[in-house]
Amino acid sequence: MICYDLKTTKILLTESYRAKLGTFELSASGDMDKVIGTIGYIDPQYNRYCELTAKSDVYTFGVILLEIISSRGPQMWDQDMRDSGIFDNHLGPGIAAWALERFKAGHVSEILDDRLADHVDEEFLGDWLGLASWCTSFEVDDRPRIEEVGERLWEIWKDHRNRIGQPYEYERSWEEFVKVEWIPSGVDSRDKSSGHAEFPEEGKMTKHQYSPDVSSPQLQMTQYDASPIGSDITLSPPLSPR
Repeated sequence: MICYDLKTTKILLTESYRAKLGTFELSASGDMDKVIGTIGYIDPQYNRYCELTAKSDVYTFGVILLEIISSRGPQMWDQDMRDSGIFDNHLGPGIAAWALERFKAGHVSEILDDRLADHVDEEFLGDWLGLASWCTSFEVDDRPRIEEVGERLWEIWKDHRNRIGQPYEYERSWEEFVKVEWIPSGVDSRDKSSGHAEFPEEGKMTKHQYSPDVSSPQLQMTQYDASPIGSDITLSPPLSPR
């Protein structure tokens, strides 16, 4: 299943803070002849070629990771960055391009929500942004599988808890967690529009590859081309002020 048009307004939390996804009216439409979605969350490859794949969801999830850590919606960026001409494209940079440009320049503190400054250490932030940059890689084949994203998030969370002296009580492996929590371990990764397999076998990235000091294709800024059907793209609602 390809969720598509995933965004924070479609992620609901239970009383125990378990995430639930809902209102995926577009996921079952099968409409591949035009681009439909929300600015800032749209996979640039889908926006360019109208080819929706499972890794389009991975891209969107990367944007959500950036949104969580920064408390900035996909269409919030600084006026001076727009005036500088760094982001000269039709739909605007979105949060992915803005955050990764700051990440590459070494200005990590500019990305973090001020309210999280005393709760997030530099290593956690680097790991989190590294994963987000991997998910939002411009080229589809450079993005991880969603299973790899889940495993990496698990590692980041447990490492962080250990560093702050609060080991997470759930010490099982990621594989055991997936089994106990009934998380599907096999995702249908076939392209919805063409039917071809979309997930290549990829090696697991190391923490070194997540480092802000590493120069790699995964850290290239995402540039949006003009949408074939611009009227079908909606603006995302802004988050509350920081």
